[in-house]
Amino acid sequence: MIVRPETHQFESAAGIVLDAHVFKPTAEPAATVAFFHPGGFTMGDPTWGYRFAEAHLERSQAFVSLSYRHLTGELTIDDLLDDAEAGLDWVAGNVAGTSPVFSSGHSAGGYLAMVPVLRDISTAIVGMSLLAPVPRIGSSLQDRLPNGADPAQFDPAQVVSTRPVPAVFVHGRLDDLVPVEGSARLDQAWRDAGCRSKLVAIEGADHFFNHPILGDQAHEQLAEAIGWLAG
Repeated sequence: MIVRPETHQFESAAGIVLDAHVFKPTAEPAATVAFFHPGGFTMGDPTWGYRFAEAHLERSQAFVSLSYRHLTGELTIDDLLDDAEAGLDWVAGNVAGTSPVFSSGHSAGGYLAMVPVLRDISTAIVGMSLLAPVPRIGSSLQDRLPNGADPAQFDPAQVVSTRPVPAVFVHGRLDDLVPVEGSARLDQAWRDAGCRSKLVAIEGADHFFNHPILGDQAHEQLAEAIGWLAG
């Protein structure tokens, strides 16, 4: 049974107070994972990451589920990335201790776990374990980019060469919301950049991994990826 998390707060660069829910293993953590929840950039909270915590704790990995603002009003993708940057820095400075720090996320959270790291914002991150990540900002969210922004700078596949941090992409082959081809494209871009990368495609799984067996398999693969990345 998963232990109850410690709840903390941190501030983004804009002074926005955000939440961090921290799960700690009984022993000194071998690694620390900063996780961003799914929700299409418009919904969700740190409790949406709880189901991933147990597999990490079983491997002596600390797991921190982080909040970020949603795309409402005049907010842009950059605002959410600023929140993610602040969360990653907070985890590195307040939870990790001497353990290596990895970013992680599901769907929209997977995107937020990638881009700040590739921009060399959070240099403490040594690897990324991502579940069905949104691979780039599509046409439906183009108006949520900052005015005059170059869309290529929001495409992880096009900026990975600036800071090639190793990554594992876990994806369901039956995902019709964020198709597995997106992770395959990212995996190839990582390899082209000369960076360690691995694609784990789960047969029969869709985007949400709600299946009692396939869901557990996804959680296990995310946690196992940390060991592969650390190696």
